[in-house]
Amino acid sequence: MSVGLVVEGGGMRGIFAAGVLDYLMDQEIVFPNIIGVSSGATHACSYASGQRGRAFEAFTDFLDDPEFCSVRNLRKTGDYYSVDFVYHKIPEELYPLDQEGMEKRGVCFRVVTTNCITGKAEYPQVSDLRTDLEYIRASSAQPLAARMVPIDGYVYMDGAAADAIPVRYTLENNEKAVVILTQPEGYRKNPLQPLMPMLRARYRRYPRFLETLAESNRNYNRTLDYLDEQIEAGKAFVIAPMGPLNIAPTQKDRRKLKRAYDEGYFVAEGLGEKLKEFIGDM
Repeated sequence: MSVGLVVEGGGMRGIFAAGVLDYLMDQEIVFPNIIGVSSGATHACSYASGQRGRAFEAFTDFLDDPEFCSVRNLRKTGDYYSVDFVYHKIPEELYPLDQEGMEKRGVCFRVVTTNCITGKAEYPQVSDLRTDLEYIRASSAQPLAARMVPIDGYVYMDGAAADAIPVRYTLENNEKAVVILTQPEGYRKNPLQPLMPMLRARYRRYPRFLETLAESNRNYNRTLDYLDEQIEAGKAFVIAPMGPLNIAPTQKDRRKLKRAYDEGYFVAEGLGEKLKEFIGDM
């Protein structure tokens, strides 16, 4: 039976997913098909390669280093998170990603990106953790906090704009889906209306991308309604926080992030037997 794993992002809230992913590795649960969005894509790299603990350490060890993330970076380069530091120095030198490990695990790892020309979601495969990190960067490029990422003649940004929880895509290609959310069950997203004037000013050359951003909360909420239906039908299994994580997008308090990580591990552990029953023999 084919079961896909979906990892939602949400900026620093994504650290909850890192805890869930480490639990899965401790239990030697390897999903053959993985898809991550935004920071969920970043953390899913470590799961795809089987590097337990890497997601948390690589995400939190440099919080006080302005070279890693800072308003100074944003003003200087257009990226709050340094592209060179996050997508080269960390994965190549400080916490190298294990391409051989991903190949041995035999997983298909995809991410969600939003094509700014078409406004549509795309789902590229990350086949090589050494050369395909531009897809991860594009998936994580949050509007107003990052530059667009050029790939093959197009420009891309945050996958969450077009498909924040790619459960439909996953169920089109798998019989079942396990979905890691970073908001509690029952959550629904509010409109981006307060930010739309800034977004329109910044991305006025990309009208379809602006349409996608304006509709993002409605699309997100429709996806959650669909997910509820799939849970009822026995096709989806959700691992979500017990309540709001209360983590700011630019949270730098490692203790708060560790609590969210621990909650992810704890919630997954509590659902462990039900999860194993759901996935059966993958």
